[in-house]
Amino acid sequence: MIRKGILICFILLLISTSLLFASEMYTESDLDNLQSGERIEALLYLADKLTEEEPQKAYTLAQEAFELTEGSDHVPEHIDAINTLGYITLFLHDFEASINYFQSAYTLSIENEDDIGAAFSKNGYGLIWMTIDDYTNALKNFEKALELFELHDHTQGKAYVLNNIGTVYESLGSYNESLDHYLKALRLHEEVENLEEIAVTYNNIASINTKLGNQEDAFKYYLQSLEINEVLNKKNAIADLLNNLGSFFYQFGYADEALSYFNASLELSESIESDSKMATSYANIALVYEVYNDYDRAFENYSTALSLYEHVQDAEGMISVQNNLGTLYNKLEEYETALQYHQAALNLSKEVQYKDGLKSSLQNIANDYQMLGDYQNANRYLILYTQLKDALQNDEVAAKFAESQTLYETEKKNEQIEVQQQEIAERERRARILVMIISAITAFLLIIAGLAILIAKERAKSEKLLLNILPKKIATTLKKTGKAESESFENVTVYFSDIVGFTNASSGLDPAYLISELNDMFTLFDDIMEYHQCERIKTIGDAYMAVCGMPNPNENHAENIIKASRDILAALSKRNDSSEIQWRIRIGIHSGKVTGGVVGIKKYIYDVFGDTINTASRMESNSEAMRINVSERTYDITNSTFQFIKREPMEIKGKGMFQMYFLDHEILPVLTTGIEETSK
Repeated sequence: MIRKGILICFILLLISTSLLFASEMYTESDLDNLQSGERIEALLYLADKLTEEEPQKAYTLAQEAFELTEGSDHVPEHIDAINTLGYITLFLHDFEASINYFQSAYTLSIENEDDIGAAFSKNGYGLIWMTIDDYTNALKNFEKALELFELHDHTQGKAYVLNNIGTVYESLGSYNESLDHYLKALRLHEEVENLEEIAVTYNNIASINTKLGNQEDAFKYYLQSLEINEVLNKKNAIADLLNNLGSFFYQFGYADEALSYFNASLELSESIESDSKMATSYANIALVYEVYNDYDRAFENYSTALSLYEHVQDAEGMISVQNNLGTLYNKLEEYETALQYHQAALNLSKEVQYKDGLKSSLQNIANDYQMLGDYQNANRYLILYTQLKDALQNDEVAAKFAESQTLYETEKKNEQIEVQQQEIAERERRARILVMIISAITAFLLIIAGLAILIAKERAKSEKLLLNILPKKIATTLKKTGKAESESFENVTVYFSDIVGFTNASSGLDPAYLISELNDMFTLFDDIMEYHQCERIKTIGDAYMAVCGMPNPNENHAENIIKASRDILAALSKRNDSSEIQWRIRIGIHSGKVTGGVVGIKKYIYDVFGDTINTASRMESNSEAMRINVSERTYDITNSTFQFIKREPMEIKGKGMFQMYFLDHEILPVLTTGIEETSK
């Protein structure tokens, strides 16, 4: 995982208030020579500019501006001061204080008919809603802010809000809609020549183009943002951008270019003596050396990064590097050392209550134990990981609900300020509520009458759903005893397949259409596997995994899997004859010992573990399009039944030289199973 520098942010640098009357640049030294209106103007200007780098100082300056304008004739400036305090406390994640400041500013703006002050308050509400992932209410507030800014043709205000709307659409995955709003914001920033915000928006546009796969445009906008920051001599922003550019090249597989930018960021970070940015660069550089398989330099850079994170007491950075070091040792098959680093990351995550670190560490430790052949501990840590993930999700939902309730109550007060309700209207509303309550009680009594039937139907549905999730034998055991112990199986054959060139083929497809295609193919595969007494275990993206011989033993496990694989190729070939997209898969098969068990408590999943699984995966990755690649173990079991083509021995990662065989078969136009292709 790349640990990026602070992005030239989507949100936090978009929180400038309505200080557009600041006609000149101020410095802190100017404050001693300024009085009255000019001092207020300078205080708010500096508070705005220092929000990201020195938020506590920014708060002190804004508080002084608030006190100077309170009870004076500087009402617009007083509203600006309150809004600025709202944005600073939002940056500090003090949501309760932020909500109170924006409410106060909004109330005062309505009372004094200050549409611009009200617009910035609405923009602030939108940012809070966006922070707690309620994008519907975020858009509602941003659109209201945009309406008020447009009413007064407030160019810079419109630009800020358009940038924020672009961020919402980016979070929702609507990248084209997001890009459209970023470009509109850019034109407005250019109109008023706001270089800092132009650089921010260039970075946003670069990020969107990266997600859309438009590498050339993404690189161009990153460079334009970099050029402006160099003109402004914003070294901190430049260091972050260089890291972002390195991450951009790393993401698209250009390791040399990524290393060049990470090194440039490191050099600049050293010049400004920023240990935290240096640590980020060293950690990213280590990732590139991993790509080069230069593990000595990877270890060296990770160690330096870890020392720097320890020096600046950045626990999250330390945990990230410890996890990366453990993963690197795991890659080198030094599983005991890998376990030590992952355990250290877990212990520190517990100490600082870092949720993401806990999840990553538990998952990594489970993998270490699996590679060590300690399947009992592997299963135990996977269960802990699943339990933690569910618990964190519930805690996050509860926290966001509490924050949203506070915000709802605040906005309700604002609505009461805008619309004075008549007493008769309130009585009518209460009467309607009473009628609704009586109607609801009546409906509830009617529902009770049919509840028994519905419970029976839902129970039948839940049992059917359980059989869709788990093998029948496991589901039956789970219903009877409430648990299902892990079990080892000596004679199992494992099937792996994935779609050749899936990433490139799917990049331009509509997500709904792509999911429909995968569902169509995997349903077809499921039918074939079931016909041949095989069990689908799971799918991950375009990868499909199945077994035969567990949880019910089957002496023909290898033969059944090969027959199913042959029929899958036949079915896919037939489907391709009439399909808009020609999907082609690789298949890998291996036989051996496997451990299976139920993972999770709230969300059950039946999963399998063991070296046999890893070897089957290697067979798939070393297969070819529309061919079935089997290991020597599977060949020994089935060579009297099927014809094979012996391959030249190959070096297999983690296995050494390995003998493999292609099934010698012909794709038949009619399936031996008689299963028809699912209709589209």
